[in-house]
Amino acid sequence: MSKRSKGINNKKTTEMQVKRMNKVNRNKHYINYFAALLLFGSNGFVAEKISMDSYGIVFWRVAVGLAAILIILFIKRRQDQKEQKAAVSLRRACHRHIAYNYISGAAQGISWLFLFEAYSRAGVGLSTLIYYFGPALVMALSPLVFKESFTGKKAVCFAAVLCGMLLVNKQSGSGNDFTGILFAAISAVFFALMMIFNKKATSVTGISNAMIQLAGALPVTLIFAVFKGGIPVPQSMEDFFLIIIIGAVNTGLGMFLYLSSLGQLSIQTASVCGYIEPLSALGFSVVLLGESMLPIQMLGGAMILAGALFMEMSPKNLLGAVPEHVKLR
Repeated sequence: MSKRSKGINNKKTTEMQVKRMNKVNRNKHYINYFAALLLFGSNGFVAEKISMDSYGIVFWRVAVGLAAILIILFIKRRQDQKEQKAAVSLRRACHRHIAYNYISGAAQGISWLFLFEAYSRAGVGLSTLIYYFGPALVMALSPLVFKESFTGKKAVCFAAVLCGMLLVNKQSGSGNDFTGILFAAISAVFFALMMIFNKKATSVTGISNAMIQLAGALPVTLIFAVFKGGIPVPQSMEDFFLIIIIGAVNTGLGMFLYLSSLGQLSIQTASVCGYIEPLSALGFSVVLLGESMLPIQMLGGAMILAGALFMEMSPKNLLGAVPEHVKLR
């Protein structure tokens, strides 16, 4: 075999290995993203069991989540130098991207505060429906902000998901409190800002992303808690345990999985598939709270799943434009 033939074979082997690794990473990001959405979907069930005002729950979930992330970073740093480099990559990150990440965290904190306030004023169903127009706003802006093409297939999938969301929430209890509706709308806008700024922080990845995100959310929630009369404390061991769960697991682990995947997904994919979260919240309410699920809600859930799955039938849509330096991680 000639040197040229060997070179061609080696090149083909390398390309096959790269494609295989990209496929594995693509599946990993996909699984992590959906795992995070399922964790977020259980937030309502956990929060309902905590005897504390909404702003207190938001503050403690951010504070405990940040503490959990810092503990993970400390453990990784002591275990292995390679793990340390993978976990703490801030020295290589662009300062502008760190600022984007921090702004994204502040927007996340504001979004959560307004959303939890909307729950108590306008009802969970209506507030959730309005809140999840945030991804719709991001998807509409993606051709301008991220230069992502908006194809007919994506439009059909997104329309199916939005219609499914309307059906899922059609029978949910909803209030007519104008302030609650306004709070939910504000929450949706800040949700969109969170996604946009985090997506722009391309050089801040993995657990560092989650750490800065929660560090940006903490001052916002702290100031709001102080403004409302002070930081509430758990009144029972059950409250303490549930705060640890919603903070360390649902927020700390959930944000790590969510943000480490969000940076590798196209913003349109993230917007469409993000509707799995409210669908999972409905599922948890049926399984854990014994609530009934009407046929029209089942149809809506099927439309959400069908739209998200059809969106991902083409592998090229999953990662979108992924920087070369992260494709093989």
